[in-house]
Amino acid sequence: MTLRGAYSALAVLHLGHYYGDRQCKTREIAEGKNIPLKFLQQILATLVREGLLVSVAGPKGAYSLSRSPEELSLLDVIEAADGSLEPAGCGVCEVECDWDGPCPRRDAWARAREALVDSLASTSFGDLQKTST
Repeated sequence: MTLRGAYSALAVLHLGHYYGDRQCKTREIAEGKNIPLKFLQQILATLVREGLLVSVAGPKGAYSLSRSPEELSLLDVIEAADGSLEPAGCGVCEVECDWDGPCPRRDAWARAREALVDSLASTSFGDLQKTST
C-alpha cells in the first residue's frame, strides 16, 4: 500500500464518522487526519471519480461517502487509490518466470497476497469505526 492508499483510507474513515449526518470540507479532513491539503485534494478527486465519494462543488463544497461505511471495504478504497493489487509480474524471481511451471517462491507470495486481499476485502469501514472510537 502506498501513502496515497493510506491517506485515502484515513479520509474515508473520517467521512464515515459523519455518514448520513453531514458532508465534510477538505480542510476539515486534512486537519482532522493530518493529511497535506494539496495531496488530499487529489485523493478526494480520485475517490469521487471511482464512485466512492460524492462531492458538492463551489464555496460550500464538501464530500460524503457514496454508500454506508459498512458497504465500503478497505480493498475498495486501496484499489481505488493505488490500483489493483494484482502484481504486474512475478516480482520474486531474478529471472523471467515461466508462469506455467511450478515456483515455490511465487506460490508463497501468491498465497500471502491472497491473504492480504481477503483481509482487506472483509474489513469494512464500519468495522474500523467500531475499533477507532
